[in-house]
Amino acid sequence: MSRSKRKTPILPNCTATFEKTEKQKANRKLRRIVKEKLAVLEEELPQKKEVSDRWNWEKMVKHSELI
Repeated sequence: MSRSKRKTPILPNCTATFEKTEKQKANRKLRRIVKEKLAVLEEELPQKKEVSDRWNWEKMVKHSELI
């Protein structure tokens, strides 16, 4: 016989609600590095992936769990 209610509810394992602040920090860091490299006239500019690692950010809670 199946249970109609889950015995142990599945909850998110993080406390972050949005990644907006993490994205802002990463973009500011990228812009600062690009600005410094342009001042020195370096031709190779970094990508966003090189500046910040997305796996170290706090994760966003799934929309279905917010409801």
